[in-house]
Amino acid sequence: MRFGDKHWTDHLNQAARDFKFNATLEPRLDIEIEDWHDSQPSTGPNTVFIESSDPGETPLGGSMSIYYDWNDESETDPTA
Repeated sequence: MRFGDKHWTDHLNQAARDFKFNATLEPRLDIEIEDWHDSQPSTGPNTVFIESSDPGETPLGGSMSIYYDWNDESETDPTA
């Protein structure tokens, strides 16, 4: 054994701390990522899908309508 080398128990304790840190890292990161996503503003529009209940004149069924419901807070022209 050379001067300055750590005792084997120090290496064992360090390995145990590393194992515990790595074992708890992923759940902690998942929580932080979820909190970050929840704190971000909703920038995209809401998609509104309306389907008519009448059978319609074609074999495909009644009429459908799909449009975006933009937030009032968002700009009407994002390039401006």
